[in-house]
Amino acid sequence: MAQAGAERAGMAVGGPRRRPGAARRLGATIGRGALLAALLLLPGACSLFQKDGPPPPCPTVARPSETDHLTRFDGSGRDLTDVVFKARLRDVKSSCEYHDDDTRLEGDLLITFEIERGPALRRLQAGQDSNAAGFSYFVAVATNADQPKILSRQAFDVNATFEGNNNRVALTDEIAPQISLKPGEDGSNYRIYVGIELNHAELDYNRQNQ
Repeated sequence: MAQAGAERAGMAVGGPRRRPGAARRLGATIGRGALLAALLLLPGACSLFQKDGPPPPCPTVARPSETDHLTRFDGSGRDLTDVVFKARLRDVKSSCEYHDDDTRLEGDLLITFEIERGPALRRLQAGQDSNAAGFSYFVAVATNADQPKILSRQAFDVNATFEGNNNRVALTDEIAPQISLKPGEDGSNYRIYVGIELNHAELDYNRQNQ
């Protein structure tokens, strides 16, 4: 069984929010290296519209390859037996709707993760709850440009429980990014980033093992 973390309120500008009742339903101008650092905070398709003609576009959804997976180890070891769990961003389905005379865009993201229990999890928590694995992921709204500017970013908790001898679970969350549109703007002016929260060591490991 997978459980959601506590519901988070959306940010005032472009802030994502977790859909209420979703039980696992679900700036500076910067270059790519600095963008990843900003996303990690280190020291789609469009839905139904009621207007005639083609629907306005939705924001592009980006999944940086360096942050779409996580291997969590026990301490400094990097052997297979040191793996606590692995998590992978398996899929992001996106849609959007326009509101308030096309001055506000509300996105809808269905974000699916796959989590695999590692050999170290039982050893680490022997005699306790050895079936739980937790991590966080981020949703960020940015300008859709060669050098994107991050407008808002929020992290959400994920808690996965492995039942019995099942070593793998899939879980889906639903998040609603909010974007205030300036005159002449539509969803194509914005980009939404989704990725797993990593520390420096985890990011380095992903880069070295791509």
